Amino acid sequence: FLLVFFNLSFVLPQLDYLMHGMHFPNSIPHRYSFLYSFVVLIMAYRAWQHRKSFRALHYVGATAIALIYVVISGKYTAFCNALLGQGNLVETIVFPAFNFLLIAGYVLVLALTHVTHHRPYTRLQRKAHFQNLRMRRAMGSWLFLGVMGAELILNLINFNSYLYPGVSVSSYPKEAYSTSQVLQIMKEDEKDSDFYRTEMTHVQILNDSPLNGYSGISAFTSSANVATTNYLRCLGLSARDYWNQYTYRYATPVANLFLNLKYLIERNNIPVETPALTLIHKEGNVTLLKNDYYLPLGFMADPALSQVALIPHTETDHLAYQEQLLEAATGMQLDLWHKVYGNNLTITSDDVTFTKAYPETGFCDYAAPNGGYVNYCYTADKTGLFCLNMHLGKRATVHVYVLKKGDPDWTFLYTEEYKLPQTMSCYYVEPGDKIFVKISTAKGDDSTMLLRGAILNQSEFDKAYEKLSAHTLDITGFSNTRVTGTVSCEKPGLLYTSIPQDGNWNVYVDGQKADVSLIGEGMVGVLLPTGSHEVEFRYENKAFTWGLIISIVSACALSGLYILSRKPRFKGKYEK
Repeated sequence: FLLVFFNLSFVLPQLDYLMHGMHFPNSIPHRYSFLYSFVVLIMAYRAWQHRKSFRALHYVGATAIALIYVVISGKYTAFCNALLGQGNLVETIVFPAFNFLLIAGYVLVLALTHVTHHRPYTRLQRKAHFQNLRMRRAMGSWLFLGVMGAELILNLINFNSYLYPGVSVSSYPKEAYSTSQVLQIMKEDEKDSDFYRTEMTHVQILNDSPLNGYSGISAFTSSANVATTNYLRCLGLSARDYWNQYTYRYATPVANLFLNLKYLIERNNIPVETPALTLIHKEGNVTLLKNDYYLPLGFMADPALSQVALIPHTETDHLAYQEQLLEAATGMQLDLWHKVYGNNLTITSDDVTFTKAYPETGFCDYAAPNGGYVNYCYTADKTGLFCLNMHLGKRATVHVYVLKKGDPDWTFLYTEEYKLPQTMSCYYVEPGDKIFVKISTAKGDDSTMLLRGAILNQSEFDKAYEKLSAHTLDITGFSNTRVTGTVSCEKPGLLYTSIPQDGNWNVYVDGQKADVSLIGEGMVGVLLPTGSHEVEFRYENKAFTWGLIISIVSACALSGLYILSRKPRFKGKYEK
């Protein structure tokens, strides 16, 4: 009945919704399905305990059901295509064949060693029969263990060979020793700080922060909050509302400012040139960089910041959105980005045909019947940090190089695979420097791409930072569910925080509950009058009380059943 219930939950959206705690996970469904495996394991163990009572018919029936299950779960389309030469035949048949062979192994061992025959009539024949039966069963147990061990080993081999080749224990985390050393130095320097965020310039996995032990931004979680996802998407991070992740990759100084980012760690021994970052320590291939334009978890801004709407999914100009946010926060008119288009951009290709290619906008429409590369070459005409707003129609690997004016050779910066729109920092350039972006295209690709290059106007950014850093939240207490701090403001304003709102954060100003003002529809803010204030953010999960009641009732029911099972009237005849 449990298995039937789980199967219904996999099919019926109403049950699926309840099983996820009345919350649909982004992207990957049925995140509770591992419980199904536990039920099957319990059933299998109970069957093993009763194996001495099985007869040949039981094995025949169980084998038939198992084989039917394997057959109906097979990928027939892929198998037929592979037979016609349109796929990898080995990969297509390896899993069904693997299952058939293992089922045959299990059944053969059990049938040869555990199926009992009619007990002989004479006493001597019975004695020999039982001795032989005990020996066969002991041998069967060891053979059964051997088949199970072989299955586990083959599962591991198949997992590494076909699903995730190249995955090894030594590859996680990347540059483990050097990274741990720079993190230790960072934490020693920040031992008196309550909270700040750190990120890798280029991620290894989507959950680098818990793997390496720091407070980060990137996350892969089945319950990713769509409001947070949309806000980070507009800031230029890799995110999509129906995915369950958001990924940080060397974002612009503007995005770092709004995300409370204090440190960056570069693990690929790639040069990072920008006046916004200071090199703190280098250990092997790993470099620790400190953000000189860091703002704490909260800072005072103009109330107009809460009125800035998110850009639609069809628009991808994240640089313009960042400028809009900064203008609203400061109340200033800013000329934040100097665009590098037109005569300063050339678009070329290797084995790729262009239908359209517009250097004045950075857009191209291409066809790659045999694969190839699309190349964007930007020539800087201004000093500053060169940033790239990239929108690829297809997943592609991007290689970035820089050629400093007067240098004979290109300097490699990084290689990264991208699918979603992304805005990232590249390099600090001067007039005459070149940034070369080489984008791979797969065989048969017929798509578009849009790359906008821009140089940060440092003086404008400095003015904005100076104003926002004048009144910041001084954190006096920090925990997972409560943040307290003090802030002063010369005039009424909006306290912006990079605390993601999921409906459970409440704000108290000078002991009185205040209304939350959402920024970007996803971040917690609160309007404050002139003066000094003590602000407290409390995480109050509305479902906690219900969860506690259900847990207490369940514990009482379980205790009652246990007490009843120990009553004398259930002993003896009815005990079993």
